[in-house]
Amino acid sequence: MQLDARLYHLRTQDGAEVDCLVELENGYIAFEIKMAEKIRPADAWHLRKLADILDKPLLHGFIISNDTETACIADDITAVNAAYFLG
Repeated sequence: MQLDARLYHLRTQDGAEVDCLVELENGYIAFEIKMAEKIRPADAWHLRKLADILDKPLLHGFIISNDTETACIADDITAVNAAYFLG
């Protein structure tokens, strides 16, 4: 199956940045990469701001880091260990 997707790096004029934004037909999936050993809810602030600027819905956001815990930061944002995420 072929998936029609476009990849972007997003940086706004006010300094908000998302490392990888994947555009799909019905919305976006966002990835924020952190070197942190522990993810805090504040680490998701750039992902939370996306709904205000995107032309399609944010389907899900991921924070990928060195944190060994997988955690639901919000209904549409998940923090995942990098090694676990990569399988």
